[in-house]
Amino acid sequence: MKIVRLFCLAAILSSQAVFACTCSDVTPRFCSLSKNRNVTIFVGTVINVENPPKEGDERGGVARYHFRVDERFSPGVSGEVDVLSGRGGADCSVWFRTGVSYLVFAYRNGGELWAGACSNTQPTADAGPLLAQMRAMRDGRRVARVYGTVWQTQQPYENAYQPNFDKPLGQVALHFVSPEKEITTTTTDDGSFAVYEMPSGTYTVTADVPAGLEVAQTILSAPPPPLQLDADSCVKHDVEVLPTGRIRGQLLGSDGKPLWNAAVELYSADRYKQGERGWWEFADEKNKYFEFDHVAPGEYVLVFNSKNDLKTDVPYPRTFFRDASDAQHAEHIHLGSGDQLLHEDIQLSGGTVTRKIRVHVSFAAGSEPTSSTLFVEGSKGEEVYPSPVEENLYELNVLRDSEYTLSAQTLFCKPETTSTTLKFLGANAPPKLTITVPDTKCGELPPEVKRRGSH
Repeated sequence: MKIVRLFCLAAILSSQAVFACTCSDVTPRFCSLSKNRNVTIFVGTVINVENPPKEGDERGGVARYHFRVDERFSPGVSGEVDVLSGRGGADCSVWFRTGVSYLVFAYRNGGELWAGACSNTQPTADAGPLLAQMRAMRDGRRVARVYGTVWQTQQPYENAYQPNFDKPLGQVALHFVSPEKEITTTTTDDGSFAVYEMPSGTYTVTADVPAGLEVAQTILSAPPPPLQLDADSCVKHDVEVLPTGRIRGQLLGSDGKPLWNAAVELYSADRYKQGERGWWEFADEKNKYFEFDHVAPGEYVLVFNSKNDLKTDVPYPRTFFRDASDAQHAEHIHLGSGDQLLHEDIQLSGGTVTRKIRVHVSFAAGSEPTSSTLFVEGSKGEEVYPSPVEENLYELNVLRDSEYTLSAQTLFCKPETTSTTLKFLGANAPPKLTITVPDTKCGELPPEVKRRGSH
C-alpha cells in the first residue's frame, strides 16, 4: 500500500505529471456502498496482463490486467473482469503483478474499468483495516466513521531510502481534536485504528509518538491538513509519522561566501551511483542554504552538482561533502534519530570565471505589459538562469568564451509576442543589453493583472 501511494505523490510532483497525471481518489467516503456509485470495488487475482509495463520504459501506453474476481463489493462485477491502467511516464498508474491478489477501486471511463494510484487500490495482504470496513458496508454491519493505519515512514526518494525504517506503529495514542470535542483512541499491534462514534466536524489529528518522530506529510512541507468529517461519511485516514531529523548547509565559494541557485542531492551511503538521481533540494536566493527535512536515521552522502554540469550561477564542478572531488574521499554524514545537523556546508573550489550582464526587455509598440520571460541559450550547453532584478530587467552570469542567444516573450498577452533573437559573445557584451519585443498586442490581459503604470 505504501509503495503505490508514494509513487503517486512522486509522479504528481514530477515535471511530466503536471500535464499527464490526473489522479482522482475513488475510495468510498460514505458509510453505505450503495451511495458510492462512481466506483467498482472487488478483490481479485491477476490472471494475465496484456502489454505489461516495464521498469525503465517510460513511453507510456496502456496495460490491460485480466482479473479473477474473488470477492465483490459492487454490483455487476463477478467471474472475470479486465482493468486498465497506464504503463508509467507520470500517469499515476498502478502496476499489478500476475498471481497477486488485490483490493481494487476502479472507475469507469469509456465503458471500461480503470485503476489509478491515488485510490486505495492495494495488495489484499496490506488491506486489512480497509477490507474490514468494506465487508462491514457490504454486509450491513456497523462501519467506523474514521479508520486507517498509523505509519512510521520516510521521504519516498529511492536512493536516499533507509531499510527497515518503514513500519506500522502499534499501541500509539491517536487524538482527534475539534473545537467542540476531543476523541482519543489507541492503535492495535498492527498500527490500525477504528473510531465508530464521532460527530461531524473538522479535526486536527495528533499522535503520541516516540522521540525523533512527528505527524507530518511526505514531500510536502506544510502540516497535514485537518480531517473533514461530513454527515454520513466514513473515511479512511492513514496517519503518516515521519522522522524529525534534518540536514542543512550552505554552498561556499572559493572566497568562503555562500552561493545559491543550485541543487544538492542526498544519498544513502550504500546507494550512491554516479548519474543516478538522489533526494534533490535547492539552495535558493531567499534562504541561501539547502535543507533536507524529515530525514531517517542513517549514513548519507551529500553531493553538489552530481551530474557535473556547467551552471553559470554556481560554476563549480561536482563536489562531495565536505570538499571532496570524488565519492571515495567524501565524508559521510551520520544522522541519529532526531538529529538537527544545521551546518553541513560544502566547500567548492576550481570554479569557472563568469561575468554578470543585465538585459532589459523593452516594447516597441503599445503599453508595456506587466511582465516578460527571457530565454537564454549558451553555446557550451551550460545552464543559465536569468534572475529578475525588477520588472523586465534581468541579470545573468555568462562565460567569457561562450556565445549566447537571447529571446524575450510577453506574459499575460493574447497572442503572446516573441522578440527576434539577440546573439553575443560573453567576453565582448556590454554590461547592459536591450532586447525589443516588436508589438505587445496586450488587449486581453486578465482582469486581475494591471498594465505597468496603471492604477
